[in-house]
Amino acid sequence: MPFLSVYGTKIHYRWEGKNEGKVLILLHGWSASIPWWTRVMPTLSQEYRLLLIDLPGHGRSSSLPIQLCEKPIVAMSSILHSIINTLEIQKPVLVGWSLGGMVSLQYVLDYPKTLSALILVDTSAVGKIMPSYGFLPQIPYYCIPDLKKFLPLIRMQLLVSEKLLTSINKMPIRQSVAMLLVNLLAAGKKPDKNLVAWATEILLQDLNIGALLQMAIGTLLYYDVVDRLHEVDIPTLIIHGREDRFLSLGVAELLQRKIRGSKLTVIDGVGHCPHLEKPKEFTKEVIAFLNKLTSSFQ
Repeated sequence: MPFLSVYGTKIHYRWEGKNEGKVLILLHGWSASIPWWTRVMPTLSQEYRLLLIDLPGHGRSSSLPIQLCEKPIVAMSSILHSIINTLEIQKPVLVGWSLGGMVSLQYVLDYPKTLSALILVDTSAVGKIMPSYGFLPQIPYYCIPDLKKFLPLIRMQLLVSEKLLTSINKMPIRQSVAMLLVNLLAAGKKPDKNLVAWATEILLQDLNIGALLQMAIGTLLYYDVVDRLHEVDIPTLIIHGREDRFLSLGVAELLQRKIRGSKLTVIDGVGHCPHLEKPKEFTKEVIAFLNKLTSSFQ
């Protein structure tokens, strides 16, 4: 298994598909890992060279050093840049889902002109998110107060949450709790039970509760690139599940309005993970988008 050490973090990565040609870098979501791309790998790997990365604190990658945890999205953007340079990848396409999409947006702003295209999957330009879980009212990010004012309380809750979740993770009910979270945060309104069970097993394999909570708090408090989206100057495809219960469709529509020339594709009947729930439709949209870019340069 290949690893790279970047800024004190051991990063697990994997190549799939062609040995040459256009590189697609696939970045997963919060609490997920490389296997969450399994259902789109066979099709995409026939067309492209895929680089899959376990983000810090996820999968088989180690956690971020404590000094980088305050602004984890910025840290991961820098780590990604180091990986791209080390592996000598020229003008890749970034495919970022959820947390991976946040890292992708930060990356294109930090290192403009280094990518050929951007594909954002059920992601956000801001960390202040109040999920609806399918039944609560949607609250726009600008209506949520500055959470840094509540930092002492948030840190206390972080410690309590970590102890509680660590305790649950040692109990027989851990599987049921994880399955509930997958249903609420990842799946659409009528989830495939077998797919939910599979995702739950993958989620529990390399669970790093402390790292995940630390990253979530840092993202919630300090990630906000809404006012910089006009700087994104590469072809951008935005894919969003219509039944996403974690991020509403309005989040994707905001990205589409702010990123000049971007295209928004909404996939019906899926939630937060269109690449898992409808992989054929997802890969069709990705390949069509990239083929159109290729033909426009010929």
